[in-house]
Amino acid sequence: MTLDDLGNIGETIGGIAVVVSLLYLATQIRQSSRIARFQAHRSLSEAMAAIMADIARDPELYRVWRQLIDHPDAASEDDRERFGLMLYRAFSTFGDAHRFADLDTSLNSRYKLYRNRLLGYRAVRLWWIRQRESFSESFRRDVDHYIATTFPSDTD
Repeated sequence: MTLDDLGNIGETIGGIAVVVSLLYLATQIRQSSRIARFQAHRSLSEAMAAIMADIARDPELYRVWRQLIDHPDAASEDDRERFGLMLYRAFSTFGDAHRFADLDTSLNSRYKLYRNRLLGYRAVRLWWIRQRESFSESFRRDVDHYIATTFPSDTD
C-alpha cells in the first residue's frame, strides 16, 4: 500500500466522519426543537390555567370579572384596575404565544382563539386601547387588525 493509498483512505474516513457528525447534529437539533415546542406549550398552558384558576377560585376576582364583562360602565375604579391586571396577565400569555409561533404555529392559533374570545367583550377592547403600547409591535398589529376587521365601530 502506497502513501497515496493511505491518504485516500484517510480522506474517505474523514468524509464519512463528517457525514456522521452532521447526521448526529441534525438529530440533536430536531430533538432540541421538539423539546422547545413542548416546553413552550407547557409554559403557556400553565399560565392560562393559572389565570383561569385564580378567577374561578377567588370569589372576589370572579365578581370583578363578571362585573366588568357584564356591566363595565357600572364598575368601580378599583374593580377596573383589578380587571386590567387580570387582562394584562392573559394578554402577556397571548403575546408569548404570538412570539413562540416561530417554534410552532399551532401555539399562536390556539391562543388566538382565547384572545379573540376575550376581545369579544367591549370592556376588554377598551382595556386593549389603553394598554396596547405595553406589548410588542408585531403582537399589537395582530390584535389591532383583529379588532378593526371584527369590530369596525371600535376603531372609528
